[in-house]
Amino acid sequence: MPPSHAIFKRCRCKECTQEDASGISMDSQLMPAHLKCVQEEKLKQKMLFTQKTSTAHNTHSDDHSDDLASCLLALTLTDDGPDPKSCAHKLWNSQAEFQESSPSRDVVAGLPSIQEGWLCMVDQSLEILSNIEAHANRCFRLLLNPSDDSIAEVTNDLLHLRLAWENVSKKSDFVKARKKEVATTLDKLELEVKAMPSPSSSKDPEPVTVNTENQNTSPIERMDIVAQVAVLIGVVCSVLMGVNQRDGNFLMNTLSLLLFLAVEAALNKFNIKTKTAPYAVCGCHCTYAPTYSAGSAIPTYPKYCTHYPKPETLCGEPLLNVQPDGTHQPKKTFVYHDFHDYFAGLLSRGDLETMMDVSCDDLKASLASPLPRFVKTPFEAMFLREFAGPKAGQLFVDQGDEGRYVFALHVDFFNPEGMSVRGPSTSLGIISMACLNLPLDVRYKPENMYLAGIIPGPKQPSLENLNHYICPLIAQLATSWE
Repeated sequence: MPPSHAIFKRCRCKECTQEDASGISMDSQLMPAHLKCVQEEKLKQKMLFTQKTSTAHNTHSDDHSDDLASCLLALTLTDDGPDPKSCAHKLWNSQAEFQESSPSRDVVAGLPSIQEGWLCMVDQSLEILSNIEAHANRCFRLLLNPSDDSIAEVTNDLLHLRLAWENVSKKSDFVKARKKEVATTLDKLELEVKAMPSPSSSKDPEPVTVNTENQNTSPIERMDIVAQVAVLIGVVCSVLMGVNQRDGNFLMNTLSLLLFLAVEAALNKFNIKTKTAPYAVCGCHCTYAPTYSAGSAIPTYPKYCTHYPKPETLCGEPLLNVQPDGTHQPKKTFVYHDFHDYFAGLLSRGDLETMMDVSCDDLKASLASPLPRFVKTPFEAMFLREFAGPKAGQLFVDQGDEGRYVFALHVDFFNPEGMSVRGPSTSLGIISMACLNLPLDVRYKPENMYLAGIIPGPKQPSLENLNHYICPLIAQLATSWE
């Protein structure tokens, strides 16, 4: 049941506190209706204020637009347009008025002729300088094979080229730059002419004296004629006719009335047999050098490959095959020819030794001279001029009592079975070297080149695996360097 008497509370809303700071006391049941009326009144006042503000803003905008339009209209009506006397423009002036304000016809007509004449003079100067440079290059080519006549001709031409160069007096930037380049070429030509011997002091080259005392005498020359013929028969059957060693020994034994020699001994008599080392080759292309027991000529090898193609992978492939007689032979071999044995035979020929020493001596004598314009031999290149030798602070060409020899290494592959439509099916490689100390006409003769070995097939090894075949050669070259 509702209470029998009313309960009064004080309302402290904004309107009530304006009348009494402590608020107005009213019945609690009328309090919600009073607060609702206060909120509705506030909302009406807010909407009325917003409407008045919007109306005032629109009125101000309309007034501003009207003022701007009036200003533009006034400017348009009072504008007299461009002044023809102060501005010549195709849009506002006639063609005659516009042309009157342009440059004089006489001046315009005179400009092309002046420019054309200036360009013509520049072209003539550049053409003269190009002709001077072309003639200087011809002089350089004449000095490649110097003679009394060619040196005299180049000296005379150089004087005329200098005079022609000085007569080019055009001050254009292009001409100045080109003239500087030609001057550099003429300076180089003059230095090369000065380095040449004068025609009066030049003499015919003396023949090279060759000392043949150090050459090896072939053992076959110490045998009588009958023995030489018998040995020759055995060598021809073995080398040219393909007779195996067993049949060759039988043939040599039939000549026992004349001499007792086997095929291998006969080959040694002609210095045909060289010092070699048969390396065992794994499928991963790793090579293994042979080892020999004391007093035995039979090579021995490890049974399995111990190479790691990858850091975590061991090859472990078998290297040997068991023969019917119980011996073990490598599955694949790489026959390496001893470099020191080859080089000893090369130095035993006195004529070649002299040629090889002359190359270093000539380079050492020319170190103080300017670098030649055209390099004709490897010993004229900058690399060998600055290459350091095995001794600290000493150039490579400073040989003293020793020998300094430069070699070029060649590695190439070929197909022994010929080419097919799908490309090579089998590939063999050769490792060879040529001595760059020798003149070009004798450098690449077969008897003067070094064949390190033939890389077995059937597939070409990768660049990384190729190192296994070159390692024996590098080891001997390092020994020779030290």
